Amino acid sequence: MDDRPETIDELPKYLLPLLEPRPSGEAKLLAAWDGLSVEHQVLLLEHLGRHGHLGWTNRIRGKALVSPNAYVRYLAAREFNPHDDNSEEAALKKRIDADPEALVRYAVLESDCFIRLPSEFSDAGAFFALPHEARLATVRSLPHRGEQIAALIRYAVENEMPSGRVTEEELVHLVLEYVTNPHFKSHYGREIGYDGYGEYLRGKDITALWSLVANVSERTSCVLIRNLPEESGTCTGIPDETLNGMTRRQLEILLERPEIGLKMLRKKIFFQSVGSEDEPSDPTDCLRVCAISHNFQLTNDEFAEVLARDEKKKAELLTDLARYASDLSLCILQAVHDVLRDTDWSKDADPHGDLPYGWWTREPLTPGRLFHRG
Repeated sequence: MDDRPETIDELPKYLLPLLEPRPSGEAKLLAAWDGLSVEHQVLLLEHLGRHGHLGWTNRIRGKALVSPNAYVRYLAAREFNPHDDNSEEAALKKRIDADPEALVRYAVLESDCFIRLPSEFSDAGAFFALPHEARLATVRSLPHRGEQIAALIRYAVENEMPSGRVTEEELVHLVLEYVTNPHFKSHYGREIGYDGYGEYLRGKDITALWSLVANVSERTSCVLIRNLPEESGTCTGIPDETLNGMTRRQLEILLERPEIGLKMLRKKIFFQSVGSEDEPSDPTDCLRVCAISHNFQLTNDEFAEVLARDEKKKAELLTDLARYASDLSLCILQAVHDVLRDTDWSKDADPHGDLPYGWWTREPLTPGRLFHRG
């Protein structure tokens, strides 16, 4: 049986002996290190960090920490946890602390152990007293702590930003670092499981993060809106108070996401955007376009309501449906095509002039052509 670690496809076969989980593997890696390319050093360090087949020895770490490449040094410093009574590890820790690159100096704050909480994490004031790079490293290590992260962000908005100790740019970076973390996405994006308490905590975390949208700047809120899952754990949807408080721009960003449902809201926006009989509507309404772009469907009665509008407003709605409503049923799409084809105003109804060939003609609308419309 092959006892080698998982094969790294990017590494040539002649380097695989350097990953053998035995003392000779370590000796080979140390002997070869200085002659390896930076690319190979990175691949080997990442593999060793993930699997720890060599126990991640201090000899290998020490070799990597003197590399002229900062990213190699970062991989060597990441998750290093020295013991107080080990002088060799204390020397390595001192070298890391003196590194000229902030990414390397604060790499020790990153960890795959999500149970451990840094002492600063429980004290918002102490957390924001850390250098910005240290805050980012801490947040990277805790992708499963949504409620605590939300509390930190709220604290920053209320206490740190008014005094200028934390800038909007730093807060945006902090939120972006957290919600775009692959571990965050996999944890909160997975399907609901059998651990009731765990699902309850996941739901609390996402609800707390959605509640920030109304309390942060629009720039920061857009990062949340673009990345938070609609549902997670026992959280079965975006809180109503969050949705009701969103600006038009925020709603546009939310509704252009294909994985966001909100079918009733999308339909409501579609019909309300046309305006009253006395108020002309905007034929280039971005919010309406975003609302119908995904997860939008019409019943036969609702389509009849569209057809009952005056000629100009009917044209606006039908051309938007033809151009943007990618999830309409084939039956409704064919009906849209038939109306556009058979009415006298159809050629003037498209304000952009970019509907595909065939919408204004008497050619039948085939399923193949549906997937190529604008």
